[in-house]
Amino acid sequence: MSPIADLHFERASQLYAQSRTDEAIYELKQAVSNDPRHIRSYLALARVYEAQSEFDDALSVYRCILQIDIDNATANLRLGTLLSRLGRNDEALMPLRMAWSNDRTNATAAMALAGVLEETGDIATAQIMYEEALRLNLELNEARCRLAGIRYVQQKYEAAIAQYVTYMLKAGDTGPAHRNIGKAFVKMGKVDPAIRSFDKAKALSPDDPAIYFHLGLAYTLKDNYEAAIENYNLAVQLDPDHVEARYNLAKALRFNGNIDDAVSQFQNVLFQSPDHYRAMNGLVNCLLLLGDNDGAADLLREAVVMAPDYDLAHHNLGIALQNLASEDEANFHFDQSMRLNAAEQAAFSAADNLMQRSGLNPPHRGSGNPTHRLLAV
Repeated sequence: MSPIADLHFERASQLYAQSRTDEAIYELKQAVSNDPRHIRSYLALARVYEAQSEFDDALSVYRCILQIDIDNATANLRLGTLLSRLGRNDEALMPLRMAWSNDRTNATAAMALAGVLEETGDIATAQIMYEEALRLNLELNEARCRLAGIRYVQQKYEAAIAQYVTYMLKAGDTGPAHRNIGKAFVKMGKVDPAIRSFDKAKALSPDDPAIYFHLGLAYTLKDNYEAAIENYNLAVQLDPDHVEARYNLAKALRFNGNIDDAVSQFQNVLFQSPDHYRAMNGLVNCLLLLGDNDGAADLLREAVVMAPDYDLAHHNLGIALQNLASEDEANFHFDQSMRLNAAEQAAFSAADNLMQRSGLNPPHRGSGNPTHRLLAV
């Protein structure tokens, strides 16, 4: 190693500590010019470029290091991490795999690789890597939080809750963690514990629209439409672009008998998202209740074009046309609804048979007869 390069490196360190960044960069360039294999100067230069948000220059320097030493764990880790930050996860995988392969004791490398694997859809391997990161460093609490999210995606809701609770034992109570626990309770059919979790989340993160949205869903499951409407309204106030919150608000208003308000909200959803065929069908429900069969039929003709396999749209179009005395066209759409619903029920039956053969109890399913779903949203 060159003493002259070391001297330039030391000067650069002193200058950077004094916020004399340009001079520090000059000294680092002098160091690598004097010794083209002076790795620590390259690493320092790349980190300075990162701090200056000069990401292309930083990437180039990290790649220069790997041309000198392809197994350099630090350069591979920094390169992969930076690529991931820039949203280039497919490119980040190789250097992060190299960083982990060359240093199986590096919990940070395991964590970084896990995050990119999760982002690229390799959930099973991501789970293994998060577990490795925690095995190496129990203080990597973020790994617990990410593992909880994976457990949720895997529908292992009790395990997800356990991970979130363990995470908060280290990090303290957080709104997002309590919100996600509430979502897991909802999936388990435990609505009251879910509401308690959402209330804790709300106290910690009062400006998070997702909390009010999920509270609305929970109260809807209890048929408490007044509370659902209150929470959906809060979600929409905090995030006016939250289309699903507005759609669910419209549904709750309709089920609560507030038909005119429901019409207004369904129209707002369609203004924001014109191809939201469920909102279109919901608006039609309201128009049918208000006796506007012409308006309902016009909208439903659009809906069945957008979503030709949406059996409820065909069913409701049949009702509107029947009310307009267009019997032949009405019967055609009733037949379409029955055919589509029969296909859905056949799929359910096949799934139930498979579960029974596997020794599992299939879920209870309601009647598939479209006449039993009149005006469903």
